[in-house]
Amino acid sequence: MDGSGLTARADAPWNPLRSDGTSLPPGWLLAAKLLAFAVFRGPRFLGAGPPFLPFVPALDSPWFAVWLAPVTAAVFYASFLCLFLNRIVQPACLVIACCVLVHVAGHRLEYANNLMFASAFLLLIGLYDARAGLWPLRIQLALVYGGAGLNKALDSDWWNGRFFDALMIDALGIRWYAAVAGSLPGHSLGVVLGVAGIVAEATICATVLVSRNGRVGVLLMLLFHVSMLVATSGQLSLPFAYASLAVSAAFFYSPSPASAPWIVPAMWWMAALCIRAIPHMLSLL
Repeated sequence: MDGSGLTARADAPWNPLRSDGTSLPPGWLLAAKLLAFAVFRGPRFLGAGPPFLPFVPALDSPWFAVWLAPVTAAVFYASFLCLFLNRIVQPACLVIACCVLVHVAGHRLEYANNLMFASAFLLLIGLYDARAGLWPLRIQLALVYGGAGLNKALDSDWWNGRFFDALMIDALGIRWYAAVAGSLPGHSLGVVLGVAGIVAEATICATVLVSRNGRVGVLLMLLFHVSMLVATSGQLSLPFAYASLAVSAAFFYSPSPASAPWIVPAMWWMAALCIRAIPHMLSLL
């Protein structure tokens, strides 16, 4: 095979739990599969019907409106199958990401930050070049968290505590937060957590760029989203906690000769399922 990743390797395994033997590093392929699974559960390609309030008005024309949903769905699921069976994996990542972007372009209400996050990383994985290493993923993470931190820093409600109080008490009804906030003067707890959120995202942005292979930043990203998930009783940050775990596979996973090549990926999938189960477990408490 050539270095472009446009053809399948004859020795690539068909086992979906395997992530070796393709044009992508095993960690990158595992990350792509986890992200594709998240996207698979998201867009309702067929159920969404014809374009509605499209970002691109041309998609609502008779030339596109009738066949856009079924064609996008067919192409998406064919690419999804190729990715999980380890066939032409880089083009499959690119096509999956493009299908999601086309779908969102035609359905404004389908837009979501976590969907864009997954699509962006699938595009980058599809464009993998060994010469660039992890840098495309590191730069993208820095842009995401640096931008998010800056956006919060420019909003006074993150500094005065009003945002967190409104979110945790009025919007989400978090009882432990209401109890602690009620025992403190003013918006003290909201101020502390608001500033902590800004500092956390700025730290993730910096460490993903300057730490060795960006791993410290990735670990902080995981801790940040899992903490938010637990603090809000599973009501906030679930998609980002899952996506963070998925992306972390590109940074941390590499096959071990001491174990079967499907065991560690299977453990990663179990961790992903555990993250998805956190809201259900917290609801039982």
